[in-house]
Amino acid sequence: MTPKGRDKNVAETVDVDKSMSKSTKLSSLRERNVLLLIHTSTTLARQMIEGILEYANTHGLWLCAIEPWGYHEKLSISAGWSGHGIIARINSPLLAEEILATGLPAVNLSWHNYGSGIVRCLANQSKAGSMAVEYFMGLGFENFAYCGPIYRQTGYQDKIEQSYTKALQNKGYSSSVYVPSPFDMNPEKWRERLEAMAKWVTGLPKPVAIYAWNAIRARQVTEACRYASIHVPEEVAVLGGDYDETISNTSSPPLSSVDLSSKKIGYFAAELLDQQMNGEPMTKDEILIDPEGIVTRQSTDTIAIKDPMLAQALSYIRRNVTSGIDVSDVLKNFPLSRRMLETKFNNILGRSPAAEIRATRLKRAKHLLRDTSHPISNIAWACGYRNENAMLATFNRVLNVTPSEYRSNSQKR
Repeated sequence: MTPKGRDKNVAETVDVDKSMSKSTKLSSLRERNVLLLIHTSTTLARQMIEGILEYANTHGLWLCAIEPWGYHEKLSISAGWSGHGIIARINSPLLAEEILATGLPAVNLSWHNYGSGIVRCLANQSKAGSMAVEYFMGLGFENFAYCGPIYRQTGYQDKIEQSYTKALQNKGYSSSVYVPSPFDMNPEKWRERLEAMAKWVTGLPKPVAIYAWNAIRARQVTEACRYASIHVPEEVAVLGGDYDETISNTSSPPLSSVDLSSKKIGYFAAELLDQQMNGEPMTKDEILIDPEGIVTRQSTDTIAIKDPMLAQALSYIRRNVTSGIDVSDVLKNFPLSRRMLETKFNNILGRSPAAEIRATRLKRAKHLLRDTSHPISNIAWACGYRNENAMLATFNRVLNVTPSEYRSNSQKR
């Protein structure tokens, strides 16, 4: 995996596509019993498991033991299990000791640095932070903020915040960092937590781009904005540090997120374990997998705009596009002549108000086709089209595909 003579303590960043395409040494066909100690309550973790099983199903006879673990449960090895290797998200020193005590080959998928001697395979946090900065700057933002983990976790160093802050400093900007509230870990104090975060967001200069450590934290930011009557994404754009199907899609609006390549992480972790079970030595303590990129949904679907009237008009369009509005509806709600409205849109956005309404409607339809299983007729209605045929005509004209073809193509990626 790595040229001889390089420092073992330096993490290796892997070109996963090349690595996965290489012919790897197949396991012998004897049975491999592999324990997966990975919580199953988030999309990110489940995608890791999918990657592991994809490798296992094509590289010999792997019997993978999986249990339904919750996010905050203390993972442990079942007393009745015996096997050949372990892949775990090691979330406590005790679990690390348990795994080391077995003497079995193991791979750690956690950002927590527990278990000296256990090779880690994980997302490149530093790359994620710098990627978020490039993304936000591409949208025209000049004000930035960061919302980190709910609490400072023992054994974990937030490299995402470090790289995000450093990348901003290199470009001459700074970031406001949210200090965790004492109410964050107490479910009974949810309103106090909401008010504390709303106060922080209210005090930020607008428009502002906020990068959140994970989807849960990002959804808390959008809820705080809603509580404080702050428009997302026109005033505050929110980017989640990972994707979780339930959390991201129940946010209002749905969350944009960093694609951490979680399935590839699982696949490569399985390959690392296979190499160990075949007696091959590990030449690195840590393997880093670069994020795929940013998946844009509605929480960042904007351009940073300093003109308050235009920002409000855009917010109105996004909040009401499902009602089948047109330009006359926008004019009824803002003290602007049609000519002034057209001028503002064309000068700043490069398109007319009518084109913006059409584009917003199409973006919403694409999101619902990609991220839900709703019938196409229902999606047409939910996006403000007159009927299903009107949406079909738009997709054919703009994208040269039908809504059904768009859904099929996007779900294959």
